[in-house]
Amino acid sequence: MYEWWVFAHVVGVFGFLAAHGVSMGVLVKLRSERDPVRVDELLQLSSRATTPLYGFLLLLIGAGIVTGFLGGWWDEGWIWGGIVT
Repeated sequence: MYEWWVFAHVVGVFGFLAAHGVSMGVLVKLRSERDPVRVDELLQLSSRATTPLYGFLLLLIGAGIVTGFLGGWWDEGWIWGGIVT
């Protein structure tokens, strides 16, 4: 069971990074875009990436907490460093 929670945590990490990458890519592209229609399309793309971003963030945090309890990691310093980060 522990391995599945670790897998869910890793899926949350990769999903969060992918969705965050979409938003950051839109940010970079918006700096040079002047066409209002294209700007609107880019903002809609960023908006559509936000919902999965928060879903993956919840998966990342939730699975990390469960994994911390299942593995007995709460007395280790690195888990608290990860939480602070």
